[in-house]
Amino acid sequence: MKLKSKFGLAILASIVWGIFTMYFGIPWIADIAIVFSLSFAWFSVIGIALIPGLAMAFINASLIMDKRKDYNGLKEHPPVSILIAAKNEEENIKYTLESILRQQYDGDIQVIILNDGSTDTTIMQVGSMIDNQKWINKTKPHLYNKNVNVKLYNYNQSVGKANRLNDGLSFAKHDFIITLDADSVLHTPKAVYNLMAHIINRGEDCAAVAGTILVDNGYKSLMTRIQQWDYIFGIASVKRIQSMYKGTLVAQGAFSVYKKSVLKELGGWPDKIGEDIVLTWGIHSLGYKVGYEANAIAFTNVPETYKHFFRQRKRWARGLIEAFKSYPKNLFAFKMHTPFVWYNFVFPYIDFTFLFIFVPGVIAALFFEWYLMASIMTLYLLPIGLISNFIMYRIQKKSMKNNLLEMPQKNKSGFFIYLLFYQLIMTPATLSGYVSELLKRKRIW
Repeated sequence: MKLKSKFGLAILASIVWGIFTMYFGIPWIADIAIVFSLSFAWFSVIGIALIPGLAMAFINASLIMDKRKDYNGLKEHPPVSILIAAKNEEENIKYTLESILRQQYDGDIQVIILNDGSTDTTIMQVGSMIDNQKWINKTKPHLYNKNVNVKLYNYNQSVGKANRLNDGLSFAKHDFIITLDADSVLHTPKAVYNLMAHIINRGEDCAAVAGTILVDNGYKSLMTRIQQWDYIFGIASVKRIQSMYKGTLVAQGAFSVYKKSVLKELGGWPDKIGEDIVLTWGIHSLGYKVGYEANAIAFTNVPETYKHFFRQRKRWARGLIEAFKSYPKNLFAFKMHTPFVWYNFVFPYIDFTFLFIFVPGVIAALFFEWYLMASIMTLYLLPIGLISNFIMYRIQKKSMKNNLLEMPQKNKSGFFIYLLFYQLIMTPATLSGYVSELLKRKRIW
């Protein structure tokens, strides 16, 4: 089946679901209007149930039809530059570098470490790894890839990730640029190969490909247990469907590849709190496509406390607003991935209605037996949400098995909290981010 036909069927599925929910939703809207007003009723129901239901129906239909092509063959291995901006990463940077040194890739790999004013022993850790690489290449050359060349650039003053990546871009010798976070570890020796195979075989109009990010510290705390499932279900499923329609909206800095010429055309990474999302939207604005490679996997450390999780998701939410402010014309591009741009546009509205209308409605239903806002209509979202998670579970289980990984079966507590309460945990952070960016408050990492 052609991609446009799949897109049309996914749209049709969401329309059918919308008609179904509207049929049962009209009486609910009428009941709310009696107590409040008709405008408030429509405002509430659209945000709580109708738009999320349409989105999940579209995603479910797309996941069922997703038979993606494997970009797993390379006739040549073009050289690549890997940029790593590091600040106070003494505990992680050596593992990041070692995972690069073990890559099975025949092309030259230029690794550029950009120390952004670290106050710990990050510099010494990098220096030790460079010396270790030289020693192993002489004594046990089969352990490390001889094509990997690591160089450290040390800066005493911290100027932020985007500016350091731009410094690295000026040092990069090769036409393909991979970014990797200093606390991220490439899972298999084929991670770079799989990422490069995708961007080269996808076509000339593909300017970037996002890798797959999974959680490395998934059992450190309850918060990391919850996020472990978010990265498997939420983030991966969204990227999978967006890339299916040739429009991944975030090629995350944690592990992605970009064409250097396109980065230069955009002036490098923007000095934004969400530099990777703004950069990706800039790539789309130039008419290029952005892909997602499920078989190029990196593990990263996620926030272990709610405080740090709140700050991270607040930054991501600010980055979304920055992207709309920087590239508003993407709303009117009318490409197959444009519905995702529209859906992102209404995130603040959906989050607001969820936190300030639906959640109080649930509390009123549970404790005061007042069921006006937490109606039977909202229950219609549960089966479609469960279907979505079931489909994604099957897809991810197969994908992880292909990469010698298993689903985190022992993390049942995180799984149930993710299914039932994740939006409640995340929404205060995202709303705070939207407001902070709209009010132009000081950026805090």
